[in-house]
Amino acid sequence: EELAMWLLEWLKRNYPESLKRYTDEPAELTLESIGRKKGCLLKGGRVDTFKTAQIFLREFRNGDLGPMTLDLPKTN
Repeated sequence: EELAMWLLEWLKRNYPESLKRYTDEPAELTLESIGRKKGCLLKGGRVDTFKTAQIFLREFRNGDLGPMTLDLPKTN
């Protein structure tokens, strides 16, 4: 979950357009909001953040969020 939260924040800063599949407002996006959209709910309507993190990371690894790199160019 921690890695998925880090990646989500990193994508918000560097590739916000890649998050448009989840919402029109990427700055407001959280694992909980992704989980609600994906239907990752537990009893009582709580979001299963572990399952959501797994899905989010799988979509990133599969390239479903679009072309991107984690390597940023060096600045001199």
